Amino acid sequence: SAASDVYKRQICFMLFVLGLSVGENSLIVNNLWVYGGQALIISLAAITGSALGGWLIWHYVIGRKEEKKA
Repeated sequence: SAASDVYKRQICFMLFVLGLSVGENSLIVNNLWVYGGQALIISLAAITGSALGGWLIWHYVIGRKEEKKA
């Protein structure tokens, strides 16, 4: 619809302006590797914690049910 097309154009324009403002900020551009490194560490920690939590739940909850059946 026409309204949906207008919203898409507005969102694209706002993202473009946001990109310009971030690209002009020398503090952000100069520290991009630092921010990327922090993001990588946080994401790896979140993935590791989720995997460990899932394994612990499976081991202590589902694993015990399987032991009782045997």
